[in-house]
Amino acid sequence: MQKVVAAARAMPSAEAKPVDVQGPQEVQELTRAFNSMIARTQASQKSQREFVANVSHELKTPLTSVQGFAQAILDGTADSGDARQKAAQVIYDESGRMHRMVLDLLDLARLDAGTADITMAPVNLSGLLNAVAEKFTPQLQRAGVNIKVDVVENLQTITADGDRLRRYLPTWWRTRSSLLLAVV
Repeated sequence: MQKVVAAARAMPSAEAKPVDVQGPQEVQELTRAFNSMIARTQASQKSQREFVANVSHELKTPLTSVQGFAQAILDGTADSGDARQKAAQVIYDESGRMHRMVLDLLDLARLDAGTADITMAPVNLSGLLNAVAEKFTPQLQRAGVNIKVDVVENLQTITADGDRLRRYLPTWWRTRSSLLLAVV
């Protein structure tokens, strides 16, 4: 029991080691449960570290663009009206991208904490996909993404959070050069 107590005091250290299972049956069961808790805690910590590293990397890319184009405006490298317009557009687009990432992170934190407002309701997938495609077609075409929505007739509704679906579908599209949405 003293080994379990000592290991518990060392938690949530990444270096915490499992305790040897020994002693009466009840102590062995407690030790196994404790060792399982150590493994889950360490896996969670590793996952969080990887997540933070990924988020940092994802935010670094648009931030580098924003800084570079802002510097071009400040030092006069973007000296023509067209160059300044292009720089301003990149800054605007990349800051919007960072804003969406931050909103996604806040949403993830709320989901993790169990405080997210999820509104489940019947969603007509055909209508949702067509509405999202229509809304983003000009933006997608400028980015060189072709979109076609192909949905079978009489598609049943699903129960989901339609607002979240509308929000995350365009995020997924940004990673593709051609897209066919087919729901059967």
